[in-house]
Amino acid sequence: MAKILKSRRHLFNQPATYIVLVVGAVLMNFFLQLHMMGQLRQMQHMPVMVQLASGQSLAAIPISSVQDILPATVKSFTEEMMLTLFNWSNKLQQPDGRTLADPGIPITTESGERRLPTTVWQASFALESGFADAFRQELAALIPPEVLDGTAQSVLLASYVGEPKREKQGWAVRFVGEIKLFDSQMHEKNSIPLARLIHIRAIPIAIAPLGETPKQQAVYQARLKGLHIVSMQKIDNKDV
Repeated sequence: MAKILKSRRHLFNQPATYIVLVVGAVLMNFFLQLHMMGQLRQMQHMPVMVQLASGQSLAAIPISSVQDILPATVKSFTEEMMLTLFNWSNKLQQPDGRTLADPGIPITTESGERRLPTTVWQASFALESGFADAFRQELAALIPPEVLDGTAQSVLLASYVGEPKREKQGWAVRFVGEIKLFDSQMHEKNSIPLARLIHIRAIPIAIAPLGETPKQQAVYQARLKGLHIVSMQKIDNKDV
């Protein structure tokens, strides 16, 4: 028995055996850390709940860093949002391909109740909530009532969209264009110059829940790119 114990002690005292044990422990620790990092990454991309001002809740995927968003995505988002917000008509495209007259969404302004085209109202959920409320009222007062009566429509013509500039909490994009107003015969009635410095930030991407309401659908669609507009400052188009 003593010889067996002595033999075992001699075996574990060998340098090669010691090295194997150390390497094995290091490898086990390495793979354990890899497993923990994988679990952490999965948790970072798990949906979180985002509550709207109305009290409704939506699931959302967080963006780990603004570095995850490319400048080209920010520029594309800016162009898309400006075109959607400032192209006005009373035509509402249906999921089945039909086009119906748009009754509009009622908005209370200082001069009374006005209406926003439904597509504009939907797009406004890509604006930060505090800014969106004031912007909807301003836009509702700007849009001629003839638009939702079907006797006028607008087209936004962009003449300049700047490259996104990084700010402390997002990006700034300069946009210059002109809103052309036409009557039902497509005769130009008026034009409105539009020059804005648009501030944009990253937000969680909303996931549409089953059985979503029209408002939830609008929020979901507006948040697909993980960006929202926090302000639009009027600028001189000579400043671009």
